[in-house]
Amino acid sequence: MNEDSLTVKEASAMLGKSEAFVRQAIINRTLPGSYNATKKSFHIPKKAFMEYMEHWRPSPSDELITALINRYMDIKKGCLPSQRSGIQ
Repeated sequence: MNEDSLTVKEASAMLGKSEAFVRQAIINRTLPGSYNATKKSFHIPKKAFMEYMEHWRPSPSDELITALINRYMDIKKGCLPSQRSGIQ
């Protein structure tokens, strides 16, 4: 591969997904700018991929993470959110 493209292996590592997932995303046309050049060869432009990672695949906010942790703890304790005092 040249320096302007990524391999499926590199993209899968950056996404935290399997290589099969990345190949299927390219086939489904859900990975911007990428395409399968031949039946077994995939092209992933580095610039389009990095833009996707920076702008279209944001990390969860601190507020979302806190809410999920609180919900998990409530479920673990057997306390539904509506049972906590002050929540209607």
